[in-house]
Amino acid sequence: MSAMIMPILMSLMLSQSSPIDVSNSIIDLNPHVSQKRANFLGRIIYKEASRFNIDPKIITAILRQESNFEPNQKVCYVVHRNKACWDTCDFGISQINAAWAKRWHLDTEELINNDAFNIHIAARVLSIIQKQFGDEENWYSRFNTSGPKRAIYEMSIKSYLAELE
Repeated sequence: MSAMIMPILMSLMLSQSSPIDVSNSIIDLNPHVSQKRANFLGRIIYKEASRFNIDPKIITAILRQESNFEPNQKVCYVVHRNKACWDTCDFGISQINAAWAKRWHLDTEELINNDAFNIHIAARVLSIIQKQFGDEENWYSRFNTSGPKRAIYEMSIKSYLAELE
């Protein structure tokens, strides 16, 4: 999709949604989220989606996959790639990877404890991915990985997006 058409399409998507729509989407994807938390997250997602021209449904689906909208997340694991392995961690509601945190000198405790900051960084990461891979139909699936597990992640995000249609 051309770089000129993308902002027009995004403004159309955003004009058809509101923070309340995002809040309702959160509850659709996880009925156990309180209305108060859904409203809080809905306002943040909508604001950051607008700021970075990302469809709020994409951010919402990613948050559902990454943390199920649960606060204060930190997940550490070992990565095995090309006969090498290393420890890494993902932080907060959108599971921002340690590589992004290191690149941008981010406070990992703030990523864990501040949902607004974490969602802002997630939207920023998505905007970079969209600029690099926006011609790909499911460019957003690169948020999690570019490796062989990407197809599984992509299927999960697509299923959440389908629930929001």
